Amino acid sequence: MKISLSDCNFKLRHILFFGIPKTRPVIKEILPHTKSAFTQGLDFSDGALYESTGLKEHSSLRRINPATGEVEVIKSLQGHWGEGIANLRGEIVQLTWQSGKAIVYKADTLEVISEYQFTGEGWGLAPLPDGFLMTDGTENLYFRDANFNLLTTKRTKLRGIPWRWLNDITYVDGKVYANRLADSNIYQICAKTAKVTGIIDCSELVKMCPSNDSEHVLNGIAFNEDNGDFYLTGKCWEHLFRVDISF
Repeated sequence: MKISLSDCNFKLRHILFFGIPKTRPVIKEILPHTKSAFTQGLDFSDGALYESTGLKEHSSLRRINPATGEVEVIKSLQGHWGEGIANLRGEIVQLTWQSGKAIVYKADTLEVISEYQFTGEGWGLAPLPDGFLMTDGTENLYFRDANFNLLTTKRTKLRGIPWRWLNDITYVDGKVYANRLADSNIYQICAKTAKVTGIIDCSELVKMCPSNDSEHVLNGIAFNEDNGDFYLTGKCWEHLFRVDISF
């Protein structure tokens, strides 16, 4: 029996990790990414890709052309360390790491219009249909309303083990896709139960963006609901990947 290369790739991509489905992203396109961009968050909305970058005196919010990877607009974030972002109803909300503030921008102009206050650290942020989902580097998922008020908290677990260091996130149809600090996997999490339901092995992407800096890790995940593509990158990576993720 003749087995094609695509058959082999399918079998290799779809395996089990202690009973949890594990797969690998299929690269559809490799775009350029600004190597000085210390990526803390990605968001795809209204046909545009938005990126939040961190580091002192270098934090920013950027709008990127998803067809070319070109940075079209940059808004500097003075006095704060930028973290995760989310677009809800035409407004971009950008977390700060330790300032206790979430900055609100108009999505079309990146003009600052207001801010929210919160307690603790800000790491990842994603829009929900009627609010936000947030991480703070622990195993916790924080569910907030449209005014950023905390509604409930759920602890993420992988086979009963609290799964800490959750970083950038995106939300897709009841599932959370989460980066984990210094981890080459992305974790699919059930938003209802907070249990890890799938693992996406991104080690090949990590190998394609080598660095001698231990902080230049996989981070940044966005979803285009129009075509089902994901965008993935890392801190100071030279590539931005448009990929398919399926189990």
